[in-house]
Amino acid sequence: MQNQIYSGLSRRILATIIDSMVLVIPHLVVLGFSNIGNVYDVDGVKVHTFSYYLVSIMINALYIGLFESSKFQGTIGKLAMNIKIVNVDNQTISFARSISRYFVLCLLSFVGVFIVNFFTILFTREKIAVQDMLFETRVLLKDN
Repeated sequence: MQNQIYSGLSRRILATIIDSMVLVIPHLVVLGFSNIGNVYDVDGVKVHTFSYYLVSIMINALYIGLFESSKFQGTIGKLAMNIKIVNVDNQTISFARSISRYFVLCLLSFVGVFIVNFFTILFTREKIAVQDMLFETRVLLKDN
């Protein structure tokens, strides 16, 4: 993949912020206006039901998986930041690969080593994150 321009950390962060704003809408519709999003008070602590977290993760996974595996090659945030996700052969990635990347990112966030992604993006030649290494994907600037 020579002559490709890889996306840096700042574009990825801005794309994630935009995607978070876009995802508020389906989260409000599905979680905010249904019993799934109920919060219970347990000894003075607000607790969401397990189904809340499960549905939230599924909304995010479907959004990311559908957009990244489509002809757009990226979510609305990535499109706004003019970046795309491709495999090492510069082809559109599969739905399964996209969702797998998302779940690895969730796992990294859950175990607290998400910061490793920042360093790998900053200090590797191809600006790849851990999930990109594992699933042989790259985040590129789109051709103008």
